[in-house]
Amino acid sequence: MNITDLFVMILIVLTVFLGYRKNLFRNFFDFISLLLGLMVAFKNYGRFAETVEGLPGIKQLLAALKVFLGEKAGFDQDLSFTLESLQEMDFTKEYNFFFENGSFFRNQREILFSDLAIGLVTNVLAIILLFLVTTFVVRLVGSLIENSNKMAGLTSVDRAGGMIFSFLKAMIYAAVVAVVVHNIASFFNSGLLYELFHDSAFARFFYDSGLIDRIIG
Repeated sequence: MNITDLFVMILIVLTVFLGYRKNLFRNFFDFISLLLGLMVAFKNYGRFAETVEGLPGIKQLLAALKVFLGEKAGFDQDLSFTLESLQEMDFTKEYNFFFENGSFFRNQREILFSDLAIGLVTNVLAIILLFLVTTFVVRLVGSLIENSNKMAGLTSVDRAGGMIFSFLKAMIYAAVVAVVVHNIASFFNSGLLYELFHDSAFARFFYDSGLIDRIIG
């Protein structure tokens, strides 16, 4: 057991405890909102990233970043990338999925370093925004349905069912933590950051069981 396992265990306990205090209906919609939020975000972030690039404020910020990296820092003089060259860098499956499904190579086969950096920013922002909007909408719908129907007080069935959906939600959180520490550890051969994944029973379970590979495809 390491710090990752401790963090995941605390996360599971807190999630289940908070779920115990909610009714079954609300726990169900919390779980569905989280699941749909991740699905919508990772299925559509590549297309939505192009919209993010044109948002007021972000467009000007990205233009300034491109000028700094390309002209002032001079990174564009020697660095350019294709999807194939990124895949040859032996990144993890998650990184390859991110580059393949993102907006990086939608309009051109080869990009400069500044384009890669801007793509990282816009695609990550797209994931965050899609996730937040989707979870908000689903929970709003759940609240409207709940408020339109008089729900009984918390019963033993409510608590038991709520804990089940809370536990499933905690497992999604744990899987996300596993993916994060796995991709951090992939850049190291030893040390604390390497051990975040390789010494973690929880993180290794999600990968050794093949769950993450099946999700990514």
